[in-house]
Amino acid sequence: MSADSAVTYTSVHSEARSWSIPSEDPYEEAARQLLERVSYHVECRSRESLEFHSRHHDAQKDRAAVRAEIETEVHRHEWQRQAADNLAVQHIMRTQALEARSRVDTLEDTGSSS
Repeated sequence: MSADSAVTYTSVHSEARSWSIPSEDPYEEAARQLLERVSYHVECRSRESLEFHSRHHDAQKDRAAVRAEIETEVHRHEWQRQAADNLAVQHIMRTQALEARSRVDTLEDTGSSS
C-alpha cells in the first residue's frame, strides 16, 4: 500500500456478531499498484523497442547508401577497365598497321633497288 492511501474501516455490530469491514479493498490497492508497475515496464519496453527499430532503420539506410556507393565504384571500375581494353586494342591495331606498312615499304625498297 502506498503511503498516501489509507484504508478506513466501518464497524458493524449486531447481537450475534461484531466485525469490521474495510471501506476500501486492500487487494484492489495491491492490484492497482501492480498495474502501475506493469504499465511502467510496458512503457519502458515500448520506448526501448522504438529506439531499437529507429537504430535498425538508420542502419538499413546507411547500409543501402554504402551499397549504392560500392555499386557506383564497381561500375566506374568496369568502365575504366573497358576503356583500358579499348585503348590496348587500338594500340595493337596501330602497331600491326605500322608493321604492315613497314613491311610494304621494305618490300618496295627492296624491289626498287634491284
